[in-house]
Amino acid sequence: MEAPDDSASWSASLEQGDFDEAIACLTALLAKNDRGNRHFLYNQRGIAKARSDDLDGAIADFTRAIEESSSKDASTYYNHRGIVKTRSNDRDGAIADFDKAIKINSKIHAAYGNRGIARNQLNDLDGAI
Repeated sequence: MEAPDDSASWSASLEQGDFDEAIACLTALLAKNDRGNRHFLYNQRGIAKARSDDLDGAIADFTRAIEESSSKDASTYYNHRGIVKTRSNDRDGAIADFDKAIKINSKIHAAYGNRGIARNQLNDLDGAI
């Protein structure tokens, strides 16, 4: 995933916990960006929204990132969306996203752990292991 050239502002805001500023910067970048890295920007904005507890907005941005990305990058975005779905108590949807991430890239180890957590929360202890 390649970051846009002028990423310093949103990146610093995200690192400093100023999620509103990061979201504003990323929204502005998306408005003027027509290159092939829009999926990266949607993913980063989804992360900022998730950290600011805008779970619906985060899910929407991860969905856009998935739609605009190559399958290699999509595995990460499915994993991120699954994490947010777990937080929003959509554990079945989260598990489906983790399954998609793993199907695309079997080496995305975080998705295995995240799927186990979601299954555990559904009391599927055998599936969680």
